[in-house]
Amino acid sequence: GGGGGRGRGERGDAAAQPLRPFTADASGRPLLLLPGATPQLFHPSSGRLWSLPAGGSVKPHSGRICPACGFELCLFSPRAPPSRAYPLCPSCFDDSLDDGAAGIAATGADVDASAETFAAVYASGSPHGESHPAVAPLVACACPVSGREGGALLLDPRGGPEWRLVSTRASFAYRLPPFIHSLRVGAPCGCDAARGGDGVVGCRFLHVEFHRDYSPIEG
Repeated sequence: GGGGGRGRGERGDAAAQPLRPFTADASGRPLLLLPGATPQLFHPSSGRLWSLPAGGSVKPHSGRICPACGFELCLFSPRAPPSRAYPLCPSCFDDSLDDGAAGIAATGADVDASAETFAAVYASGSPHGESHPAVAPLVACACPVSGREGGALLLDPRGGPEWRLVSTRASFAYRLPPFIHSLRVGAPCGCDAARGGDGVVGCRFLHVEFHRDYSPIEG
């Protein structure tokens, strides 16, 4: 994800597309959104492009910065239910497409090694792996659906009031009670599951602050 905007090529007709300011690269240069079935970010001066995941919506993430490369983060929400969102670094994601192409080709699958194909591959879950520095701080425990494959439940980065734990690798979300005021992921909890092992994600504490007068805990 080096943040320099490697891009996936240049597009001469980009100026003819409906553009709008969207986010910024690692140097603070504003980037525009090229909407479509496979959306892209576009830097108008250099013509660089960054592919974004297909099959959902992409929104800015309140100016938060990717710890890996310095790009402004976005939020990716798959179109298919349940409602959920994931952190998305456009630079890291675009860089990962080549790795994804190599990985899928190694399985012998007959796929077209294009940016559109591999952007679509990520549409059902997190655009990044569980160890990506924009994702790892949000990971709470193994996913009950995809945990054996390394899937995790992470705290939906949209936050409250509709707090959710969402799967990184499956169409699964666990909606938390409405009386939660704030929620954050803490340190490993120390139980057997916290140690993980065999590719299974360990579990961590959730620090919960309840709304005043609505705590389920007496006293």
